[in-house]
Amino acid sequence: MPPDADAVRYRLATTSDAASIAKLHAESWRVAYRGMFPDDFLDNEASADRAKVWQERFADPDRETTTITVLAETGGELMGFAHSLIDDDATYGTLLDNLHVRRTEHRSGIGRRLMAETAERLAALERSTLYLWVLEGNDQARAFYRALGGEECGRGTVADGPSNPALPAVPSLRICWPELDRLTR
Repeated sequence: MPPDADAVRYRLATTSDAASIAKLHAESWRVAYRGMFPDDFLDNEASADRAKVWQERFADPDRETTTITVLAETGGELMGFAHSLIDDDATYGTLLDNLHVRRTEHRSGIGRRLMAETAERLAALERSTLYLWVLEGNDQARAFYRALGGEECGRGTVADGPSNPALPAVPSLRICWPELDRLTR
């Protein structure tokens, strides 16, 4: 049963959160990207791959000025996270690089609130736009972003997993929010 919305706490991630974020990230990939990424990678390498990525992200000395990672937790347990790269693109602005919510918490409002928390933090930094890449085959995520006012504004391929160059480049869509207030309403 989803947690009571009032019981979910939202906060910025710290270095000590890297392992729990990596674990949820790999779990989410195993479900959402099945059939898009090789099964062998998802089953045998995703955990180590995501652990390496998150260790590197939190080791970056500029992390606090170049990224925002918002966590959703209940009872000290990670329910979801959103990770953004501030001012990633001169045209599209901040890149929402990751948004993952524990499968059992889908449709609980956590993903929507993580997006709102991210938008509010970006607005406080006087940033006004947000974009992301979503895999074309991820219909559930595409519908979620459309429901939040995101607009498809480009196509490309994303080789998501720079720590593992063997992953295939996957057809993807760029989703844009030219105004953050769409996410904070």
